[in-house]
Amino acid sequence: MDIKLKLDSHLPDKYTTLTNAVKIRKDLLERVKNSDGVKSGVKQLWESIKDDFIRRADDTDFGDKATVKDFEGNEV
Repeated sequence: MDIKLKLDSHLPDKYTTLTNAVKIRKDLLERVKNSDGVKSGVKQLWESIKDDFIRRADDTDFGDKATVKDFEGNEV
């Protein structure tokens, strides 16, 4: 935790907190292994397909964003 605190001090204020863990979405294999049955497996398969085509907010948002935007509001 001391190392994380030291490294986080180099980031902008309120960009991250000490207790935030790294979050990674499940891949297809993990989703299928954790499904309870066929119906749940199909739902997990559908979620995996959606992950390939939809940009999810939790993939890019980590609290306050410290990104540069162009004049149209798109991230650079």
